[in-house]
Amino acid sequence: MADFNALEALINAHIKKNGVQAITGNILNGILRGMVSALGKGYTIAGSATPSSDPGTMTGPVAYIAYTAGTYTHFDGLEVEQGEVAMLIYNEAEWHKEVLYSLAATATIDGNVGTPEVGVSFVDGLLTFDFRNMKGNPGNDGDAAGFGTINATVDGNIGTPGVSVQTSGPDTAKNITFQFTNLKGETGVTSVVATVDNTVGTPTCTVSLVGQQLTLAFSGLKGAQGDTGSSVDYPFTIVNNLTTNDATQALSAAMGVELASQVTQLEQKVDDMEVETNEDSDLDIIDENAYSIARFEGGHIKTKNFDSSDMSKNASDSSDFDIIDQEGHSIVRFENGHIKVKNFNSEKIGEELVQKDLDIFFNAASEKQHYDTVSSTTKNLSFPYDLKKDICFALKGEFSSFATITMGKGYNAYSGYWFVIDSTSVSLYYNQGSTVLSESVAHGLTFADFVKIVISNIGDDYCRFFIQTRDGQFAYTFGWTYAANGQAFFTTAGTLTNVDFIASCSDLKNDIWVFGDSYVGFGNPRRWPTQLRYMGYSDYLCDGLAGQSSSGAYADLQRCLALGVKPKILVWTLGMNDSDSAWNTTYQQVQTLCESNDITLVLATIPTVPSVNNENKNATVKNSGYDYIDFAKAVGANSSGVWYSGYLHSDEVHPTELGAKALATQFIFDFILKH
Repeated sequence: MADFNALEALINAHIKKNGVQAITGNILNGILRGMVSALGKGYTIAGSATPSSDPGTMTGPVAYIAYTAGTYTHFDGLEVEQGEVAMLIYNEAEWHKEVLYSLAATATIDGNVGTPEVGVSFVDGLLTFDFRNMKGNPGNDGDAAGFGTINATVDGNIGTPGVSVQTSGPDTAKNITFQFTNLKGETGVTSVVATVDNTVGTPTCTVSLVGQQLTLAFSGLKGAQGDTGSSVDYPFTIVNNLTTNDATQALSAAMGVELASQVTQLEQKVDDMEVETNEDSDLDIIDENAYSIARFEGGHIKTKNFDSSDMSKNASDSSDFDIIDQEGHSIVRFENGHIKVKNFNSEKIGEELVQKDLDIFFNAASEKQHYDTVSSTTKNLSFPYDLKKDICFALKGEFSSFATITMGKGYNAYSGYWFVIDSTSVSLYYNQGSTVLSESVAHGLTFADFVKIVISNIGDDYCRFFIQTRDGQFAYTFGWTYAANGQAFFTTAGTLTNVDFIASCSDLKNDIWVFGDSYVGFGNPRRWPTQLRYMGYSDYLCDGLAGQSSSGAYADLQRCLALGVKPKILVWTLGMNDSDSAWNTTYQQVQTLCESNDITLVLATIPTVPSVNNENKNATVKNSGYDYIDFAKAVGANSSGVWYSGYLHSDEVHPTELGAKALATQFIFDFILKH
């Protein structure tokens, strides 16, 4: 290594670190000294290398100079860092790296104002830049920033919440719009159904949630049968073949009264209810409240005050018929030249009204379809889908072998209901997100030759149902809390011939029609029509559907008008489920329809809720020139969707019971008292 020590001395002597010599510089001096230190005798400097260089097969000691940062794959993957100058040395066994020089740099800058300068120094491998006076002189004051209009919108969608911000205008009056999306939560539970089986055992309750329906299924609540009680000696004797006179005497003795005289007086009262009639008779029949029920006039029986302007029949001594009201109760009967008052408090329709040869009569606008044969198929009517009350359906047909019949509205559809009549029972189903069996009742009939089915009063608190076949009749009253929406249909699993299918609604002949969405419900105390009925007012047609749009309601309005009837006044309360433009389009269609049909249009404001802003619609309503019901005012709704305390339901869309009462009261003040 003595020769290399001498070489290093020569480099130090002739390649200076500073000065004006021809070969100068700290870097060059350092590199050459490093080469001397790194190499020994016998090494060949093969030149410079880059990360992509391939030295090939080495036959002896060799070295390359490398200064490009990267991985030198063909040099056993040696790494050269940024700023390094290195020798890649092969010692006939492996490659290794010797750093000849490592250059680092730094910079400083002051905060002064003046003529820009830079100083450069290099000490022990560190290159330093010193920037001075780089700060410019202060500029002129800019315009003051300001805000223009700040808006926020919220859509009615469900999903991952998000917000976007849009700006427009100059910085001095910047307009900012926040667009919030998907803030609406999923719909919660809308109905709760509970069932109890008839089993004995350990009590259990199974809870399931399907859609928005919560179902509680209780099992094992029935107690075990108790022990048989001891026998009792009854203080009377059973007598066979007891005559009416015997029974009268026995009861009289037991009651301490002369029962026979009471029976005689009762028979006399019944006889007094018969009135001889002829063509010259002119009399009224009144009920216990002195209301006129029917009038015999000029040889005709005419009913009054039952929405039956055309219900009259010729009468003769041989006539035998009933006149019934819109609920199926018998009002009066003309029988062999007599008028008889019957069944004023009847729970069911009298059996004599459904003889095989007596057609069912609907005193209302109706749709009827006749089919010669219906075999294992479904038949639908175009009857209005969303009427809420006073609906009646009838089906009659003949058969050689009875098969299951299904009949109702909206089969397996949301808010639909239907009855399944098989050989043993009648079952009522409904759908509020899933299909649920509400009640099943054994009818005890043996079907023969023909069947007549009538379902009436749909939409009230109850529903009357009866079946007539050749050998008997079944009548039953179902409790009713359902929405009654969907298309009228029936289907048979077998074959029916000479079939009539009829749908009717007595409300179609009312002068007032009300159309709406889920706010317009009948039976739910959180809906204003229900509260209005509690106040004694329900004499109007009610058409509504949860989630109903204006266009959907307009389609059902056209179905109603297609039955050949029209109202004097149309109350239009839609809008909660529409955009402003969609609502306005249908509103103009409704205007045109009312004008062309001489119908008085009454509008309604729609309360703004947190998820739906209805202020633009309400401005149109108030400026329309039409009478309107100010529902928004009734609940104190402001433009942010805040209502009076306790008026808005927790779903933040519908009213509470208190809110529904306020809406019903507003309907009375803004509409009933004016019209």
